[in-house]
Amino acid sequence: MRTIVALLCLLVGLQSARSDDFTVGVEAINFYPIYDGTSVQYRGYGRDVLDRFAIKYGHRFQYVVLPVRRLYRNFTTDELDFKFPDNPLWQRDMRKDSVITYSDTVYQALEGLFVLPANRDKSLAQLAAIATVRGFDAWPYKTEIAKGVIQLQFANTQESLLALARHGRVGGIFYEESALNWYQRMNDVPHSDKLVLNKRMPHYRPQFFLSTRTQPQVIVQFNQFLQDEAAFLQRLKNQYGLSYAPTPSF
Repeated sequence: MRTIVALLCLLVGLQSARSDDFTVGVEAINFYPIYDGTSVQYRGYGRDVLDRFAIKYGHRFQYVVLPVRRLYRNFTTDELDFKFPDNPLWQRDMRKDSVITYSDTVYQALEGLFVLPANRDKSLAQLAAIATVRGFDAWPYKTEIAKGVIQLQFANTQESLLALARHGRVGGIFYEESALNWYQRMNDVPHSDKLVLNKRMPHYRPQFFLSTRTQPQVIVQFNQFLQDEAAFLQRLKNQYGLSYAPTPSF
């Protein structure tokens, strides 16, 4: 009898542990130091934030790295518990019938059109073509793209995206400032080849959220964590160089 009771207790304990095991869908792109889904292990500021939260609240996260559009499909069909990063403005056609709970802001980025200094005075029409990461849509320029004012190209990796601009195959790239700054610093890109933000063109500051369709109670915990650990999060940003001076602009 005692053996049976012990086995039942063990099964209950295992079930409880499994209830705290979650999958987090992440993008198979390199936005380091914010996040990097192209390395052997998912890494960056975003992962450190989520890992710290999981440890504090007794959860365990399994990071599932997927191409951007497949990630959206798997998330909206409940094959994943969470998605990071997320924003209700992204890929609206793939989430229009979904009820999604979003966390408070994990990180606020700056995305815009980055060009070589030689292209700083050119209009969109003169740039002829721009590029972004495959799976993104460069939405601030959708009207011009639809009208044929400018062409949109895609790159599979960070390196190939930046190479398109440096080699003159496109007039600029739609990208994120911190990830670009990090890449150019780490690769000692010469000043004349450094891409700079063109603030005359449309740009915006998207908020990165953690989102879920199935675990809203965990988002409540996560929001509390973001408040309680504000000092830690600032130290983590400093550690990853996310407090450096912004990219030169004009």
